[in-house]
Amino acid sequence: MLDAKSLVAEVSSLISFPSVAIEINRLLNSEKSTVSEIAAVIESDPALTAKLLKVANSALVQGRGEIDSVGKAVNRIGSRMVNELVMGIEVARCFEGLDNDLISVEDFWRHSLQCATICQQLAALTGARDSGAAFTAGLLHDIGQLIMYSTLGEQIEDCLTDFMGNGRIKSTYHAEQQFFGFDHCNVGLELAIQWQLPLSLQQCIYAHHQPSRLPAAADIVHIVHLGNLLAQYHEQCQGGDQTETETAAALKASDSWRRLQLSPECANNIIIDAQDTTELLLGNFVKTQAA
Repeated sequence: MLDAKSLVAEVSSLISFPSVAIEINRLLNSEKSTVSEIAAVIESDPALTAKLLKVANSALVQGRGEIDSVGKAVNRIGSRMVNELVMGIEVARCFEGLDNDLISVEDFWRHSLQCATICQQLAALTGARDSGAAFTAGLLHDIGQLIMYSTLGEQIEDCLTDFMGNGRIKSTYHAEQQFFGFDHCNVGLELAIQWQLPLSLQQCIYAHHQPSRLPAAADIVHIVHLGNLLAQYHEQCQGGDQTETETAAALKASDSWRRLQLSPECANNIIIDAQDTTELLLGNFVKTQAA
């Protein structure tokens, strides 16, 4: 019987473990780590080093002189940005062995980066100490969807046709539950457990659609929940959908605003502020994947 655990087990040989990214994240969350230690871990992977330097010398730091070493990159653009770039490059590279014809890779990473950037802003607004953790959680929230779309081909098409084609269900999340008996959140959680990601990231991946899945969801789970809704809402508006969508209604009704002591009225400003950063990261990020 197909379930989330067996699905991840089937593809585990095709998905590499993002060990460098996780080690960098650990070092950057340690007060005792040094720039030289961080640089040494990145430089242990020549391909990652080349991609990081390519991005670091892009428009992100335009006009500030050439960056020719990882140490300079950390000092020039900051450890937080390096962490985000490494995580993005490494996680994308993990999935290079999976074929996927059902979802645009660029659209997937645009949504993930948009969510990540919004999560970082929400974390800053709530006064959270580590907005970098929110960025990482936002970036990884949909990794289960990437696995499902890459491995379940015809079944995903049947799922969308059966449950969304007739208008009965408008959310892929609920369609997955009805068709398979599990959803991309379950799949993402299984992968996060296999990768031994921090518990907070596991929880964000598992409950980003419904924080109530957890008995006492931490603030970061509510941040990723709102980040995902805001990113989806922006995508729908960009697509010309100005109607009162299910996403818009969910965004207004979300209890996460109250939990985080934020107002829904700040939503548009958050989206606008995140847009330029998202496109800048995406433009350089997508180019590095083809390099």
